[in-house]
Amino acid sequence: LKKCFDLLNSGGFFYAEDLICRQPFTNDELSELLTEIYGNHFSDFQTYKSDIKKVGFNLIACQDMSDQWNEFTRDRFLSYNQQKDRHLRVQGEEIFNSLNSFYAFINKYFSSGKLGGIRVIAQKASVI
Repeated sequence: LKKCFDLLNSGGFFYAEDLICRQPFTNDELSELLTEIYGNHFSDFQTYKSDIKKVGFNLIACQDMSDQWNEFTRDRFLSYNQQKDRHLRVQGEEIFNSLNSFYAFINKYFSSGKLGGIRVIAQKASVI
């Protein structure tokens, strides 16, 4: 967040949709998240929101997207598998297996209630 803040011009806007932690992860889960999605740090909602302010941003909007993203990832996983024959025909087995594995992984963590999402809009204060 500090790098983003430093890169912005005065008055510039910051927008992010990011992953957050809703419940603590075990060490094995953290290792799996690092390996599968390169996630090496997951703040909870309040910490993320606080960190935005700590680096100097003016927080404009902050929304917990966890429920919506949980529904989206579940529906995407189910839909992808419902169209398995089509995907195998069009994409081939290797791509199907890779995408299916990714969708299953993300769905597993969102549906567990441990992984969530956040949407943030903030602004770097204008220097007069």
